[in-house]
Amino acid sequence: MKHASLFGAFLLSAPLVASGAGEVRQEPVQQSPASIQVRALKSEEAPDEEVIKQLVGNETPGSSVQLVDYPEMSISDRILVGLEAAGRVLTTAEGQVIAWGFKYKEANLQSVVITDKTGRLELAAVVDDILALTNGRSDTYSSVAEYEKRVKRDGLQPRVIVFVRDQDSLVATYPLLKRWMQANLLGFNTSCEKHAVACALMPAIGLPTDVYLASDGGGIPVKAAVPDLPAAPIPLEAFTQ
Repeated sequence: MKHASLFGAFLLSAPLVASGAGEVRQEPVQQSPASIQVRALKSEEAPDEEVIKQLVGNETPGSSVQLVDYPEMSISDRILVGLEAAGRVLTTAEGQVIAWGFKYKEANLQSVVITDKTGRLELAAVVDDILALTNGRSDTYSSVAEYEKRVKRDGLQPRVIVFVRDQDSLVATYPLLKRWMQANLLGFNTSCEKHAVACALMPAIGLPTDVYLASDGGGIPVKAAVPDLPAAPIPLEAFTQ
């Protein structure tokens, strides 16, 4: 079934802006919360499977893109099941739309999709096994080493797989995904004001990330470099779950 509301036909930091080399960029001006709209994702707004397939290409089990969990599942199916539960939609001041959720009864399997202001799908991401830096109101990890020890103890295999329409789409949407990932690491529904220790640790948390550009004609996507871009200046507390 095709849905035309949020996701149209596919047409092929804030406080945390330190780069991997230790360079600190000038922080973008944070958007006003009043200019951002957040609501629940309606079931009929989920992207159409054929639209997703045009983005991820001919990726099937055993191909170049390997899923950590459910390796027998196709990439397009994995993206869609990652929107089954607790779906949320955030519309930026510029009209871009970020939608996310997780697999029913498996909150460690998440998906994110981003469209431009016309509703064209620009990015879809599979997010596996991300352990939050916080637990309730307290910061639960005092160091990166302590955090990584807990990840290993819990048997988690964190990974982010990103599919984008083209290089321009990557530049336009990756800062939005990066900001979502920061909110995800905080456990959503919170801010750096409430979790200063966790926010200080966040730039040092390494999450294995692969980026792929869509191929013409729906072929196998082409692997690309992960861009070194600052997170979008969206208030972290705008991301709820």
